[in-house]
Amino acid sequence: MEREIPTIYSPPGMLDWPCGVERLSNGNTLITDGGYWSGKGSEIIEVNPLGQIVWQFSEELLFAHSAKELANGNILISDTGKNRVLEIDRGGNVVWSSETWGGGKGELSDGSHLSYPNDAEETTEGTILISDRNNNRLVEVDRVGKILWLYDKLKHCHDGDRIPNGNTIVASSDENKVYEIDPKGKIIWSYGDGTPEMLNWPRDADRLENGNTLITDSKNHRVIEVNEAGKTVWSFDFGSFCMPYEADRMQNGNTLISLQQRRQVIEVDHSGSIVWSFRNYIQGHIKEHLKNPDFEEKSHLDPENPAHWTPCPLLSEAEPSKFIWDSRVHYNGNYSLGLESYIG
Repeated sequence: MEREIPTIYSPPGMLDWPCGVERLSNGNTLITDGGYWSGKGSEIIEVNPLGQIVWQFSEELLFAHSAKELANGNILISDTGKNRVLEIDRGGNVVWSSETWGGGKGELSDGSHLSYPNDAEETTEGTILISDRNNNRLVEVDRVGKILWLYDKLKHCHDGDRIPNGNTIVASSDENKVYEIDPKGKIIWSYGDGTPEMLNWPRDADRLENGNTLITDSKNHRVIEVNEAGKTVWSFDFGSFCMPYEADRMQNGNTLISLQQRRQVIEVDHSGSIVWSFRNYIQGHIKEHLKNPDFEEKSHLDPENPAHWTPCPLLSEAEPSKFIWDSRVHYNGNYSLGLESYIG
C-alpha cells in the first residue's frame, strides 16, 4: 500500500507494455509503451530495423496508449493516464495539448472532459479524432476543443479510425463488436455477434485497401481479417498468453502487431512467418526485491491488507479488481493472496 514499484524493473527504453504501434516512412517502428501497472515508465520509442532505439520520449507521460506521426513530423500522443492528448516535436517540446481547452481546464465545448483517451489521430481535414473510452464515445474536435462530431453509443471503445469514404470504424470492446459508422451516426456495417467465441474484447479495427477489415481480437489472442460478408480470409492465432493490442497491415503486405503479455512487437508475413520482432525486456530477479513475499506482515496504513502489496488498477480494463487477503484459506503461515478481476 505504501510502497511504489522500484524503477529497477523498467529502465528507460525497456519495453514493458506495448500498445500503439506503426511503421514509419523511414522504415523504423514507432511504439507506445504503456509502462508498468502504475502507468509510470510509459514512453514513446522509435526502433530501427536492427532493433536499436533511435529516439524516445517519456517526459510526464502516464500510461500512454497511442503515438502517431503527423504530416509535419511531430508526434500526436494519447496520454491516457492523464486524460489528455498532446502534440510534441522531435525535440520533445510540447507544441499543443488538450489541457489548454476551456481556459486551461481541459474542458471540451460540451462541458465534458476526456476520460481514458486511448487513441487520437489527425484526420485529413486537420481535426483530431479521439477514442474517449470511459465516456463510451468517439469525439472529433478542433484544436481549441470544439466538438465537430460525436458518437456516444459505444461500450469502452478503442481505436477509432476515419476511413477514406468519410465513415469511421471503431472497436466497441465491451460489446465484442466492430462498427462502421457514417457521419450521421448510422451503423452501416458491423462484425461480431456479442459472443466471446466470435470476438472477445477487440481493441483495433482497420479498413484495408481491399475493403476487408483487420481486427485485433485481444482476449482470443489472435488477429483476423474479415471481408464485407464477415468471412475470415486470413488469421494469425497465437493460441494464448499474448493479448495483442494493435495490428497494422503495411504496404509490403505484412502485418505489424503489438503483443502486450509478451512485451513484444512482431511483423508477420501472409504465410504467418515472423519476419521481424522487437523485444528487449529483461526479467529481473524479482524475488530479491520483494518485501513481505509471504504476505504475513500487515500494512500499518491499512491493516486489512498485507504490507507492500497493492492491486493493479490501470490494467483492469473494466470494473476495478478486488484484492483478496485471505486468512481462511492458506497452506503455510496465516494468509494467502488472491485477485478477483472482471473479465468483460
